[in-house]
Amino acid sequence: MLVSFRRDNRYDLLGWMDGTPTGRPRHAAAGYDFELPAHRLHPIAGTLQSAGTYLQGVIADDPAATCRPYRVVLVTDGL
Repeated sequence: MLVSFRRDNRYDLLGWMDGTPTGRPRHAAAGYDFELPAHRLHPIAGTLQSAGTYLQGVIADDPAATCRPYRVVLVTDGL
């Protein structure tokens, strides 16, 4: 997960798609370009599974989880 599910994550998300090199996440190899370019293939199924796993933990820790919706926004170039 590169961006949290906070309500104010808009600029964090856009930072991964603005064409400017972004800081390296903890789990990534050194020397890699961490932008999310449209010209590469990305493992969408695995990404959605990871998001689901992440959300399970978030929802489990949220005392008001039954009162609010949780969503995943998938940004793709369609390839």
